Amino acid sequence: MSGGFLALQGKKSKDKKVTLNLEDAFKDADTDKDGKLSLDEWVDVLIRTGHNTSRSEVIDAFREKDKNLDGLMSYEEFVGHETRNELAFKALDTNGDGFVSRSEFKKICPNMTKEQMEAAFAKFDKDKTGRINYTEFCTMLNKNNK
Repeated sequence: MSGGFLALQGKKSKDKKVTLNLEDAFKDADTDKDGKLSLDEWVDVLIRTGHNTSRSEVIDAFREKDKNLDGLMSYEEFVGHETRNELAFKALDTNGDGFVSRSEFKKICPNMTKEQMEAAFAKFDKDKTGRINYTEFCTMLNKNNK
């Protein structure tokens, strides 16, 4: 076998161990076992592991990682992967301009009436641009999950 193949296998093995370590760390921190970390769970794990940081520093770091804007940290957010919200938004934003227009929205909801579309945009298009930005999109999804 070539050295390159063995090196690749070694890297895959190391990557798998790192992933398992991250999974274990996340599961240990998730004390209520809901699959997400609250701010308090994150603070507790940092204190337990000897990190000397202020609560405000932890809040800032937590907000930076909370890509779904739901006040919790999913495993994907914990390890820095794209979240389901981010992937869904990218799929909807077909022209890549950072917004979901009515026509882009209509493509995924073809049976939505004009009135339903207007009601949805009136409710979630907070900046009244006629388009849904990522923050508004997350607000819409998080509202449905509560």
